[in-house]
Formats: sequence, C-alpha cells, structure tokens
Amino acid sequence: MFGHSMKDEDFIKLSHFDRVRRGYFDKIPLNFMLIGITLGVNVFCFGNENMSLLMGVAMFLLGFLLKEKFIEKDDTELKKYAKVIEREYQERKNLT
Repeated sequence: MFGHSMKDEDFIKLSHFDRVRRGYFDKIPLNFMLIGITLGVNVFCFGNENMSLLMGVAMFLLGFLLKEKFIEKDDTELKKYAKVIEREYQERKNLT
C-alpha cells in the first residue's frame, strides 16, 4: 500500500467527519486523472487519444502528490489533537 496508513484502532477513534474526510483523500488521484483526460479532450482538443491519456496520467501523478501532502498535514493535525480525540472517543465509548 502506498502512502501513509492509519491503524484501525486509531481510525475508530476519529469522529465521523474525520473518517469521511480521511476517506476522500484516496479519491483525489482518480478525480485528477478524470479532470486531466476531460481537459485534454474538450479544452485542449487533442485529436490524439494518447495525448489525452498522457495528460490524464500526469494529472494522476499530480493528484497523488497532492494526496500525500494532504495526508501528511492531516497526520500532524491528528497528532496535535490526539488527547482531545482520545477524550471524545472515551466519551462516545461510555455512552454505549
């Protein structure tokens, strides 16, 4: 698996919003690839399909790098608020 991964125990402690946000990071490269192919065909009017695919691959790599930066930023933020996240998790755990 590429990129940073989070242990299941740590992922469970996150709030619903944080889990959804973390899940969207995985979708960034494919969305960028689709945007690149669409730009290549519709905006730049590349007649050659290979050029559109190459633009899609380049956008995929750009999206992958962006995903890595977002995950690094999210990891530092989660470390910063680790005590608050743990306390909220214990409160949710005690309610059930």
